[in-house]
Amino acid sequence: MNSSNLNDKQKDALKELGNIGAAHAATALSQMLGQKIQMTVPKVNFVKRSQIEKSEKSISKTGVSVYTDVYGKITGKILLFFEYQNALNLIKLLMQKENIYKISEIEESALKEVGNILSSSYLNAISGLIDGVLLPSIPSISIDSLAGVLSFFSKEFKGVIQNALWIKTELKSETSTILGDFFLFPHDTSLNIIFDAMNV
Repeated sequence: MNSSNLNDKQKDALKELGNIGAAHAATALSQMLGQKIQMTVPKVNFVKRSQIEKSEKSISKTGVSVYTDVYGKITGKILLFFEYQNALNLIKLLMQKENIYKISEIEESALKEVGNILSSSYLNAISGLIDGVLLPSIPSISIDSLAGVLSFFSKEFKGVIQNALWIKTELKSETSTILGDFFLFPHDTSLNIIFDAMNV
């Protein structure tokens, strides 16, 4: 399915899915951190993979990507991308520390945990809609440009993953606002399963 072929109901359904996933994720992060975390989704787009690869964020911004495979009734990949300073701010929030200037093994572990929580939250939201079990793989992490990570995926994407749900995400605590990008790359057949379940 091409991103340009979506009708308004399908676009609205994907935005609803993004908001449901964000609500699940905010609850899980609040419980993990012991403080209220708000998670908003200011923008949701369903785009061609090439649009992401050619975007300014993909080419010019170095950051941290946490990514997982999706297994179950639908398949694909989830990728969470934070520009480097946003990743540092997220680590400060997670570890309750101020003096963090680089990302080492301990910090990577904390970011993987967030990636796992966010991925699981979105998959739980989708799972409830399609009435099927969805599981994420153990998360992997990369410090690189978004383009570099997508290039790493290119062989697996070819022919089976042409589009992505791009969810711009804001995490807000009492002291900070952290911006990130959440991508769901569904195998082409998986998107139809989601739309059928949502009756659109």
